[in-house]
Amino acid sequence: MSFVQFLFSRKFLRHFLLSILATLIIIFIALLLLSVYTLHGKQITVPDFRGLSLNEIAYNQHAGDLIFIILDSVYNENLPKGSVVLQDPLPGSKVKRNRKIYLTTVAVLPEQVQVPDLVDLTFRQAAATLETYGLKLGKLDYVADIARNAVLRQLYEGKIVEPNTLLERGSQIDLVLGRGLGSERSSVPFLLGLTPSEVRNTLKNLMLAKGAEFFSKPADSSNSRAYKQNPAFKPDAYLNIGLPIDVWYKPSDEFNFDSLLQIYQNNAFDDYDSIFIRL
Repeated sequence: MSFVQFLFSRKFLRHFLLSILATLIIIFIALLLLSVYTLHGKQITVPDFRGLSLNEIAYNQHAGDLIFIILDSVYNENLPKGSVVLQDPLPGSKVKRNRKIYLTTVAVLPEQVQVPDLVDLTFRQAAATLETYGLKLGKLDYVADIARNAVLRQLYEGKIVEPNTLLERGSQIDLVLGRGLGSERSSVPFLLGLTPSEVRNTLKNLMLAKGAEFFSKPADSSNSRAYKQNPAFKPDAYLNIGLPIDVWYKPSDEFNFDSLLQIYQNNAFDDYDSIFIRL
């Protein structure tokens, strides 16, 4: 039998058709398995994990279908520690099962910063340096020293803190400043009507210390303004630098600040305490 005759024989055609059928079956099974493996046509909508802790995410209905990777952590004192602040892919994205979700969370441990060397700096230089390092200016204490208004010691919680010491960001550093060798004084400032932050800045600029602060509503201190101070403001009143002034605060809707300021502007009082009787 010649080769041409073999190609057209029934035996060859039967095997040829069987091989084609087998190939189609193999291709079909392969495509079916690939579809199952890749979950073809099945997608998951990525939930919004922002604001949730990792424990809360674990209870999400899609948590078992996704892979979570902590990409980074940031420090934010205004957000719950360990909560998610950023995610990639974004909420609402369509992804396949076992897709990696990259999360950025709020650091559980506060960020640590180095304490700068403030000794011999002026008060203004020291205050600016603390802000740059993420630290806060605490109490001011003035002692007799030839280095007027220069930093003599830097303290943390009442103890001297050395430069390069690691502290939590936002920690308060107290300063001991020189007030000169003379009996220098500062005029008593007019603090009434000012917000707490304005009062503190005014006292710092005059090299006076922040005394006790009293709020009628501590939870609403951001909306409060000073309505009483001790020592009281008088045009000819002076204090030695470094001495404290106590301030009382009330919310704007609880006290007639306009009338209070008008009385002072007109100098229409003889005694400080009599103002509150007249309001």
